Amino acid sequence: MRSLQAILFDLDDTLHDKSQNLAGFAQEQFATYALANHGVELSQWTSQYVDLNNLRIEKTEVFVRLQAAFKLNAFLANTLREDFDTNSGAATRPLPGLHALLQR
Repeated sequence: MRSLQAILFDLDDTLHDKSQNLAGFAQEQFATYALANHGVELSQWTSQYVDLNNLRIEKTEVFVRLQAAFKLNAFLANTLREDFDTNSGAATRPLPGLHALLQR
């Protein structure tokens, strides 16, 4: 059994570029949930998505605000939040060179 050697905490933009990762996930959700069919424009979606997710507010509030800003129905907004909660962590990409740094 391996013993724990270290615990790393990322306080945003230490191990990954938070805004870049959020923008990528926003674009994935835009495509996956066909938000253009709901009258949403990609650049506005991405911009507000990143800005709101960078605020120190609950994710439920982020998606309530996105729902209001883009006039999304409650079911879709809730689905987007659930997708975020479930999948955004796995979609996060490290800063270049991070793995090599940690190996040292």
